[in-house]
Amino acid sequence: MLLSANKIMDAIILCGGLGTRIRTVTQDSYPKTMILVAGKTILEWEMSWLCKYGVKHAILAVRHLADYIEEQFGSTYNTDYGTIEVSYSKEQEKLGSGGAVRQANEFVGSKNTIIVNGDIMTNFDLGKMNDNHLKTGTMGTIATSKMRSPYGIVDTEEDDTILKFREKPVLD
Repeated sequence: MLLSANKIMDAIILCGGLGTRIRTVTQDSYPKTMILVAGKTILEWEMSWLCKYGVKHAILAVRHLADYIEEQFGSTYNTDYGTIEVSYSKEQEKLGSGGAVRQANEFVGSKNTIIVNGDIMTNFDLGKMNDNHLKTGTMGTIATSKMRSPYGIVDTEEDDTILKFREKPVLD
């Protein structure tokens, strides 16, 4: 479902992390958003997904290896769904996610803005979420997903008597 012209959004993509948990893959020579998956970087997949749902402007909140990302994407990026204008909000010091969003906000041109982490790959229906957001008129909308527990769960009474075992349930 593509967004109509009145629903065009900007996107702030958080790409500034050090990627410490994935350094065995990146060897700290490129950002985790630039890891190749099926021939494209994670950030390329994400930009295509955003463009599919009407995003025309992406603000990349960058810090660690920022120049590497900027060299790869420049000021525009062509996806399978069209072209996205790209701006860069460069952190001089670590601001955290909230600080990075606050700083990147100066580049936002539309009232309707999506904020995403730069290391996700999804086929989530952003159009459906955006339609609901616009319909409800709320200040913000957060996408969540249910996760399957990697462990079994034991339900107990207050006195620790076991009621039942649940093998790797989907968590609420």
